[in-house]
Amino acid sequence: MKYWGDTQEVAIVHFNSNDEVGDKHKIYSDIIHPAFLKLVENIYYTYNFNKVLYDYEQIRHEAMAHLYEKLNKFDPSSGAKSFSYFGNIVKNWMIQQCNAAKKQVFVDNENVDTIIFDKSIEYYNDTEKTESDFAF
Repeated sequence: MKYWGDTQEVAIVHFNSNDEVGDKHKIYSDIIHPAFLKLVENIYYTYNFNKVLYDYEQIRHEAMAHLYEKLNKFDPSSGAKSFSYFGNIVKNWMIQQCNAAKKQVFVDNENVDTIIFDKSIEYYNDTEKTESDFAF
């Protein structure tokens, strides 16, 4: 069974052209949401994002929120299919997440909770406090 077909294409167009909140919710929850879930899962594993982005549940949740934010930006008159459009959005979002994760430096390999984000030396020089800064 295909997870993305004509039904999902039409549902996205109807979702964007409908002003009734109740109708939009039904369209999203019944048709679009399951397709988005499968799309995120397929891209996550197909492009091996699981090797860098370890917490699939969190990534799936954030990717779904990102897709929902971009849902109204799909323009069917551009000639693109919604499957390609949203697939590219998810893939590009995951690439950004991977790049951000790669910038994290683990201080202690045994304690991965202790990380330092990539900051310039100027940041540390500007935030250093001297003893005179604490005088009352």
